[in-house]
Amino acid sequence: MGFSKAIIAIKGNYFAKLEKVAEIFNYMEDDNIINEFSQNAKLENGWTILVDEEMVFVV
Repeated sequence: MGFSKAIIAIKGNYFAKLEKVAEIFNYMEDDNIINEFSQNAKLENGWTILVDEEMVFVV
């Protein structure tokens, strides 16, 4: 396995709208996705950064 990392970067603060973000990406198979987003989300330079550990959203 290589070193790969996928992120989602959204301009603005979307911490309160993580459920809507998951809905837009149509990834609600895992009930824990909102919890994972909440734990891994960062706000950097005015961007909400979400780590896509499973690399699901890049496809």
